[in-house]
Amino acid sequence: MAQAKKTGRLFGAVTGAALAASAMFTPFTAAAQDTTPANLKSPTVTEQMRNAELEELGRAGSAVANYARQTENGVGILLHVGDDLRARAQAAADKHGVTPEHALNVMVTRLAEHYAAKFGTHGVETSLFPTTNYDARATGLSYHIREVVYEDENGNPLLNLKEASTEIPRVVEALEYLRRTARLDANIPTPNTPEIGG
Repeated sequence: MAQAKKTGRLFGAVTGAALAASAMFTPFTAAAQDTTPANLKSPTVTEQMRNAELEELGRAGSAVANYARQTENGVGILLHVGDDLRARAQAAADKHGVTPEHALNVMVTRLAEHYAAKFGTHGVETSLFPTTNYDARATGLSYHIREVVYEDENGNPLLNLKEASTEIPRVVEALEYLRRTARLDANIPTPNTPEIGG
């Protein structure tokens, strides 16, 4: 985590990028804000739901960490689906006669495509790992780069969708920094140690 803080400090300049909404299923407009529609109530979260949520988070967390460690030119994205995205999925499902699960899957797929395209312009691969986050008003995500979780200039690893898009150039810089550091570390010869007592 110290490396993540160091990386966050190294790339302190925030660049501006507007997040554009395109299609009806595109979750960016509502999810990019930290507001939840007034008529949205979080479901009563039962112990069984909470246990399932924690298991899902554990699987997604392991998968994104493995992806980030094993992909030299990639960024893993852990997406925490909040009430805002679930509300938009329900509204889209009601309007178009599909299940809320289908609408949510379409939205998550669109998010994955969005981030793949944005990072792709920098020559960086991505993989998105969604997980349910009950009682969270806004959807958020974290970027995983090699062994670290990316933090913005304020030390925040969990970003809302608007912040996440704005941070992409800095995430790319952090990835390049970590790749250079790994190459340098790999080229440092192991020092010869004198034998003790010899």
